[in-house]
Amino acid sequence: MSDTIPSCEACRPDAEKVDPAKLEKYLSQVPEWRLEERNGVQMISRDYKFKNFALALEFTNKVGAIAEEINHHPELVTEWGKVRVTWWSHTIKGLHELDFAMAKRCEAVFSA
Repeated sequence: MSDTIPSCEACRPDAEKVDPAKLEKYLSQVPEWRLEERNGVQMISRDYKFKNFALALEFTNKVGAIAEEINHHPELVTEWGKVRVTWWSHTIKGLHELDFAMAKRCEAVFSA
């Protein structure tokens, strides 16, 4: 998996879901993230902890900005001291390589 972010190829109807054989490899590259399934759709998510609401909101806005750059958007749930980020590709109803690349971008934002 490349660290460079392509345009939202995951949004094409013919985009390929992550090969199940590669799923564990991709998950190992974002160890804080967990695999989940909702209504038969695989997703990855992570909860980030913050000291207050203002910091949580600042992180939410930064993640939103990187999502807008490539037109690929996560589910973001912002609470006092916590943000849950969930990535999946809506069009293909599952995970694309781009979702893991975006999880890495979230990690970089959080670490900055």
